[in-house]
Amino acid sequence: MSTKFNDKTLTSLIVNVTLTDLAKTWSLSDTDTATVPFNDEEGQEKLSEKFARQVEEELQKQESGADNREIERIESTSQSELDITSATTYFRDDYFRIVGEVHNTGSEDKEFVKVTATIYDEDNEVIGTDTTFTSPSTISSQESAPFEFMIGESDASNLGAINSYKIIASDE
Repeated sequence: MSTKFNDKTLTSLIVNVTLTDLAKTWSLSDTDTATVPFNDEEGQEKLSEKFARQVEEELQKQESGADNREIERIESTSQSELDITSATTYFRDDYFRIVGEVHNTGSEDKEFVKVTATIYDEDNEVIGTDTTFTSPSTISSQESAPFEFMIGESDASNLGAINSYKIIASDE
């Protein structure tokens, strides 16, 4: 990460970085408050390096304790004009997480877009279900919106037995 600030009227800047991809979300903030003058390019570079180190440490921490099993997505048909264009799964903090995106292919807005996940074991027996809404819950025509499931033991009888899942989108 490299950042330069050219506004000479500012004297300092508080930085809070949130890093997001479809599979991981976490926040990094500089707990050791650092004030870097805007004309101090070396100081700005050191601050960027510090955040880069924090990102690397967070990635290593997540990968070392991660359950990296491959969970199969069962193809399913969502309601007409709502397509699930992506879905990624991972285990983190005692939850099975599914993050993805729903695309509205229709010519009208879809309101209260609901995504339902059904979780199966290796014998294709249902071991859990959960429902969430996209964010925002209304998807304009030809637009997309993300969704996220955090499925815990209260939603699935045995997280360790998860073998596959099916997700379906609908509007109300």
